[in-house]
Amino acid sequence: MTSIIKVNTYQDANGNALFSSDGSGNITGNNLLTPAFQAKMSGNQSISDNVYTKVEFDTEDYDTNSMYDTSTYRFTPTTAGKYYVYTYASLSGEANSQIINAKLSIYLNGSEHLFGYMSMSSSYVEIVNITTVGTIDMNGSTDYIEVYASINTVSTTPQIKGTTRSRFGAYKIIGA
Repeated sequence: MTSIIKVNTYQDANGNALFSSDGSGNITGNNLLTPAFQAKMSGNQSISDNVYTKVEFDTEDYDTNSMYDTSTYRFTPTTAGKYYVYTYASLSGEANSQIINAKLSIYLNGSEHLFGYMSMSSSYVEIVNITTVGTIDMNGSTDYIEVYASINTVSTTPQIKGTTRSRFGAYKIIGA
């Protein structure tokens, strides 16, 4: 036996619309996983060797509530809650150099909060791909997040590879 329930608006106990359907299978949510953004780099970014440097995610893939700033490379949501935050990047020693170690960190209000780290023991490599993810409580007024990277090489100026190889994003977790 099959049961079918047909409605166009789903509401909570207080009558607030949670999400609705247009009758063609398209759902419009009221605060479903928003605010949310994802940004990328428009090109490669050269950084100083073994120095923590802010990653310049200067191009938005999307930004549901206009809360990501492409000039400061910061996400400052105006809705309090828990956010799933992620970043990944290709970190390069360039010119066949050798990476000793590399770190990709998500900063909350100017301090390191989450990080991914890779260290080579005796076999050095030219490029490492690091992903850093986690959840962060944000107050909805002054909290902000941004990404920093550090690449320690044997002898060259390292780069963070841009365009399709690096991203930064976040979205509010509903029900948490």
